[in-house]
Amino acid sequence: MGLRNVIVFSDLIGPFLAPLYQASDLLVLPSKGEGFPLVIQEALACDLPVVCSAETVGADAAVSAFLSAVALNERDPEATTLAFCAQIDSVLSGSDAEGHSGPERFRFVSQRYSWPACATQYLDLILSLPAPI
Repeated sequence: MGLRNVIVFSDLIGPFLAPLYQASDLLVLPSKGEGFPLVIQEALACDLPVVCSAETVGADAAVSAFLSAVALNERDPEATTLAFCAQIDSVLSGSDAEGHSGPERFRFVSQRYSWPACATQYLDLILSLPAPI
């Protein structure tokens, strides 16, 4: 990127990511069209509050109580930027109404997105399919 205020840690994977998350105050993800990225699950599991686009929050209704949503207004990027800044300030000051403790975020993520939970969801989907003819 070549920007002085941007550091890219491209060689961090797996357990080496946790200390980076834990050294942060929150995760900000103002993206569009990503669905529900793994970075949100990782951040929540590492005790981080998350500020992201309302579209991202809509990808899984169950997690919405643990995320701070900001509507993206592509016609007014300045308004979107101000909305994200206001939400970030709210979360960092602790005045965010949806604030959950780190242990609550971790418990939710570890139960909802664990491999056993994922396997159970897949099994439920498979069992709900109509029987072959």
